[in-house]
Amino acid sequence: VSFQAGSMGITFDEKLTNTLLEWGAKFSIPTQLATAYFNISSTYRSLILSSPSDFKIITAAPKANGFFGAKGLAAVVAPLYLRFQKNFVRKIEEDKLENKMLYEWERGDSVFHGKGLWFSAKSDVKEDDSNESFLPFVTCIGSSNFG
Repeated sequence: VSFQAGSMGITFDEKLTNTLLEWGAKFSIPTQLATAYFNISSTYRSLILSSPSDFKIITAAPKANGFFGAKGLAAVVAPLYLRFQKNFVRKIEEDKLENKMLYEWERGDSVFHGKGLWFSAKSDVKEDDSNESFLPFVTCIGSSNFG
């Protein structure tokens, strides 16, 4: 269990996530991250991009973002997250980081609000004939947007 209340100086969740990302990089552990709003901190971004680990990140497509179609000042939120995504993908492409992937989730009018961090080990169990399967052995779920 972790807790974050930055305004009260409680940053346990941030410290735990940093430690896990550093540990995953040290041992080149395949990692999956889900965040509804792609606004990861500069520290997490650096850890992900410099890690030798395979990284798969899933986030909301613009239409699946809870702010999509909002009015007033909130109308700029979904496009702002999309800009962060594009900058991240541009960096992956510039640095030729073939082991880093960013996926967008969209399904009809549904909103994506998944959040979590998974570290996985290769498994003998295959999802199908063409893919290797990875089973998580460390899972962090909760309300963090990793921002």
